Amino acid sequence: MRLQSNRLVAVVLPLYVAFGSILGLLQIAMPSVLQANGMGIERAGMLALLYLPFCLSALWAPLIDRFKLSNRGRRKSWVLLCQSLIVAALLAAALAGPAEARLVVAAMVVLSFSAATMDAAVDGYLAETSSLQERAQRGGVKVIGMLSGSLIGSIVVLSAMDDLGWHWTIAILAVFAALAAIPFLLHQEKVAGNGTRAFPSVGHFLSAPAVLPRLSLALVIGLALGLGLGAPRLLLIEAGFPLTTIGTIFGPVGAVAGLIGAVAGTAISRWLEITSVLLSAAALFALSKLMFGLMPVSPADGIVTVAGAIAMAVFSYGALYGTVCGLAIGWVGADQAATDYSIFQSGWNLSLVLGTAFGGVALSLFASAIFPVVGFIVLAATVLLVRTDKMSSRQKMASPEAVGS
Repeated sequence: MRLQSNRLVAVVLPLYVAFGSILGLLQIAMPSVLQANGMGIERAGMLALLYLPFCLSALWAPLIDRFKLSNRGRRKSWVLLCQSLIVAALLAAALAGPAEARLVVAAMVVLSFSAATMDAAVDGYLAETSSLQERAQRGGVKVIGMLSGSLIGSIVVLSAMDDLGWHWTIAILAVFAALAAIPFLLHQEKVAGNGTRAFPSVGHFLSAPAVLPRLSLALVIGLALGLGLGAPRLLLIEAGFPLTTIGTIFGPVGAVAGLIGAVAGTAISRWLEITSVLLSAAALFALSKLMFGLMPVSPADGIVTVAGAIAMAVFSYGALYGTVCGLAIGWVGADQAATDYSIFQSGWNLSLVLGTAFGGVALSLFASAIFPVVGFIVLAATVLLVRTDKMSSRQKMASPEAVGS
């Protein structure tokens, strides 16, 4: 059983790394390069809309559960289609070049929808083949792959463009995306669920016992995390820190801290219950926000303590995100796993975006006092989420269906 689990992790991890590289490309590298090549700041800002499919994939996720596009397998067929479109979009962007901004943006739209759909298919497969004992590690695998891939798609891609140029860098990324799909396509897909639900639906998941309270609490956590991680950047700019310093803290330092947090959370969950890891990560995040709210934030006072508090927050976010993903795996039904998990993932992504967007408003109203409040909200919502999840799990185990099985 352990060997089979490790094999599954090995075949999905490259896809999650490729997925993360696309996120890094869309969110950081692509807007930066297009703006440097003459795109106006207003249009460059609108490129943030390329993230929208990752917040809306639950709308078409039922199609992923309902239809098998080929005899290769339900999940394999969708991954093959989506990765083919991803490779094609990257090659089209590589051939067009940054001077052809409209063609590049059109290719990025295809890339965004394809990556969001591929992610839903792989998430569904990971969720429907995971036991409750495995869910902490499986949730962490996605976050580890995604965060490490985002480093490739942002920092590595921008560095490579200086040496290799646009065309070769994007073409190599396309080759990487193609190679990442091979282990999964060669993997023997397990058939999950009984196939009795012909038309998967969002409503079926939301009407399941205790799902709505757990989902709501997870979204509150995501909203507070988005605010707690996004607002410090605005505060540092307002305080007069150099942009290069801010870029370093929230770029490579933050990305590495988040990745280490995800790895640590996944490793520790092998010995501790997932809920214990989740509560520890939330407590650490709350502590980092308390520190950030109380410390002086100005260039005259130095950057080390500020950077340390921010790195601690991002570290705890990596661990917390991985364990929340693992917890959500236990909420899905085997017959519509892609739909169920996409509802959580879409809501989580949207809550993070909204929390980040309202960071400026929160700072203008409450100044640094907002950070301890945000930390308390994350910790309190996590405690309630853990209690609700444990109560639901006990009720599920005590149900006649569970006893009979």
